[in-house]
Amino acid sequence: MAHLTLTTAAGLDERVTSRRKRMTRTFAKYDNYRLYCQMLAEFFWPERANFTEDRTPGVDMQDGLYTGTPQVMRRDFGNRVGTVLRPPKDEWFRAVARPEEMMGEDAVRYWCDIVSRQQRRIIYKQGSQFSRAMAIGDQDYVTFGNAVTWCSENRDNSGLLFRNVHLRDCAWVENEEGVVDEMYEKIKMPLDQVARLFGPDKLPREWKRRFDKDDGKLDEVIVARAVFPIVKEDYAGGRKPPAMMKFCVLYFAWDQMKSGESGALGESYCRVFPYNVRRWMPLGEPFGRSLCTSVALADARTLNVSEMATLKAIEMVGDPPKWAEDEAVIGEVDLVPGGVTFVDTTGMGPNSRAPLGVIEGGDPRYVMEFNNRKRADLAIQFFETLWKFPEREMTAFETGERLNMMVQDATPVFEPMEADNTQLMDIVFAKSSQHGAFPPPPDRLIEEGGAEWEFETPVTTGRRRALAYKAKDIIVAVGEARQSIPTFGDHLDTDELEREMIAGLGPENWVLPREVVAEKRGQRAQAEKQARMEEDMLETAKIGASARPENLKALEEALNQGES
Repeated sequence: MAHLTLTTAAGLDERVTSRRKRMTRTFAKYDNYRLYCQMLAEFFWPERANFTEDRTPGVDMQDGLYTGTPQVMRRDFGNRVGTVLRPPKDEWFRAVARPEEMMGEDAVRYWCDIVSRQQRRIIYKQGSQFSRAMAIGDQDYVTFGNAVTWCSENRDNSGLLFRNVHLRDCAWVENEEGVVDEMYEKIKMPLDQVARLFGPDKLPREWKRRFDKDDGKLDEVIVARAVFPIVKEDYAGGRKPPAMMKFCVLYFAWDQMKSGESGALGESYCRVFPYNVRRWMPLGEPFGRSLCTSVALADARTLNVSEMATLKAIEMVGDPPKWAEDEAVIGEVDLVPGGVTFVDTTGMGPNSRAPLGVIEGGDPRYVMEFNNRKRADLAIQFFETLWKFPEREMTAFETGERLNMMVQDATPVFEPMEADNTQLMDIVFAKSSQHGAFPPPPDRLIEEGGAEWEFETPVTTGRRRALAYKAKDIIVAVGEARQSIPTFGDHLDTDELEREMIAGLGPENWVLPREVVAEKRGQRAQAEKQARMEEDMLETAKIGASARPENLKALEEALNQGES
C-alpha cells in the first residue's frame, strides 16, 4: 500500500455503499475469465494458478504435469517481451516535442533531454520496484493477455512505487472510448497494517474486536480499493475535491458489514489514473486475450497427455509385463536381478513354449517423434522463430530482406504494446510533476505543441537496419550505373541516404542533428575558402617577387581592393 493522504467529505458512507454494489457486479463479470486464467496457468504458469483456489506456500505446483515445454515457451517469450519493450540499456525512452520541428529549438530540446534523464532516474530509483513489477507483468501479459501495474507515491513520499496486481484481485471498467478509467481491487493485509494505514478508530466493529486481541493483529482481512472518475453529484452540499483532481480513491472493508456499517476506511483523490492496464487483444470484452496461450492451449494439453503416454511406453519397453503358463510356474515369479523362479518342466519338449514370456509393447519412438512436432508447434505459437536468421552466411541484400521480413512480422505483435508503455510513462510524468521533479516546459511548447514519448525497441532498430542495408544496395547500384551514365543518381537525396545508413548501422544518438551538420559544413567550406585565398596570395607573392617594383605596387592595390 502506498502513502495515503486521506480526506473527510460528507456522504462518504453513501459513496462506499454505492461503490460496493458496483464492485460486486463488476467482479461477477470476470468470473468466467478467472476460470479461463486458472486453466491457462495450470499449463503455462503453475506458480500463478491460484485464481480459483488458495495455494499453501511451499506446495508442489507441478503436480499433474509431464512436460515443462509450455512453461519454458511462456517464460522465454515473456522475457523477450520485456527486452523488446525495455531494452537492457539506459535510453529506451525519451521525451520529444510535437510537432517535431520544435525539437530544432535549443530550449525545447534541452527541456526534453532533462525530462528524459530525470524520469529514468525516478523509475529506476532503488526501492521503486519498477523492474520487478514489470517483469512479472510481462509474464502475466504473455500468459493471460492482461497485466495491471499500480503506480503511486511510496510511504515516505520520496519517490514512486510500482506493484504488479494479480489479475485475480482486480476488475476494471472501460469508458465509452474504450479506455480503462475505473478499477476495483481487493488487497489482503494483516489487521495491524490496516490500523497503521487508516487508524484503529476507522476499523469496522468486527475488525476492531479481532484487532484488540493479542493474537488477532496478524489476522488477514481484505481491503477494497475503488478508483473511478470523480462524479460531482456525489459531493453535492458537502466539501468538494480540489478542481485539479480527476479521480476518487475509496478504501473500505470487503467483509460483509453488520447493519448500520458501510465499512468505509478512507478516501483520497488523484490527478491521474494510477493503474496501467495492459491488454493485448480485446475482442468485445473488457479484458484481452493472449496471442500465444489462446492458440497454444490445445497443443499444450495434447503434449502433456502425450508425454505421459511416452513415459508409459518407455516403461513398457524397459520393464515389460510378463505372462506365465498356467500350472507350469510352481512359486512366485521373481523379477529382481539374480532372482530364481521355479517351474515344472514335466512335459516340456523341444517344441514346447517356455513357461514364462514377455508381452511386447509399442515403439515409444513414434510417440517421441509426435512430441517433437508438438514442441515445434508451440515454438511457432510463441513466436520463437521471429528473430532467428538462417544458419548460413547471407549477402547484404539477403540480410536486408530478412530484416524487412522480421520487422513486418514483429510489428503487429509488439507495436500495440508501445501504447501501454506510453500510458505508463504518462502516469510517471504526471505524478512526478506534482512533486516538482521537472523544470517548467518552455512557453512555446505549452502554447503551440506538447510533449510525447518515443521508445527505442528492437522493432525500430530492425527497421532502421533494414533501411541501412537498402541504402548500401542503392550506393552500389548507383556507383555501377555511373560508369556508363555519368548523370545517373542525380535524383537521389544523398544527404538523407547517408543519414538513414549511418543511423541503421549504429546507435541513433551517433547521428548528429541536421543543424549541427549544416554548421560543420559551413565551417569546413569557410576554412577551404580561406585556405584557397591564402594559396592564391602566396602564389601571387611568388610571382610578384620576380616582377618589377611598379608592377608590385599595382598588384598590392588590386589585392587591397579585392579584400575590401
